Amino acid sequence: MVARGITLLRTANDSAPALQQTAVRMLVLADSIASREDTRSYLAAAALQASRAQLVTASRSRTCVDVRSSEETLQLSADAIARGLGEGANATEISAAYEAMRVAVENAIRSLCKEP
Repeated sequence: MVARGITLLRTANDSAPALQQTAVRMLVLADSIASREDTRSYLAAAALQASRAQLVTASRSRTCVDVRSSEETLQLSADAIARGLGEGANATEISAAYEAMRVAVENAIRSLCKEP
């Protein structure tokens, strides 16, 4: 299941958000069956990639709904990180990328999700 999710994620690019979301869902399922540091790392990285693509979509559409989708996907990454990714270089890179993405999403929310 992990291998299929990773393969699907690699074939999906920013113009294929549905494929990215399918890959993330596969990795969520794989992690729920047998959660390990490596599955959580894959899940966190995949969610970051999908969240970034959703944020790009939001920047084009200028809609709060798209930003909120990015925020929800980013939460999957946060959850995986919180459960532990291990102590390798990948864990450090994923955590740093998450922090940068969190700031970007928060800025987009402030900009695009204004109260009426």
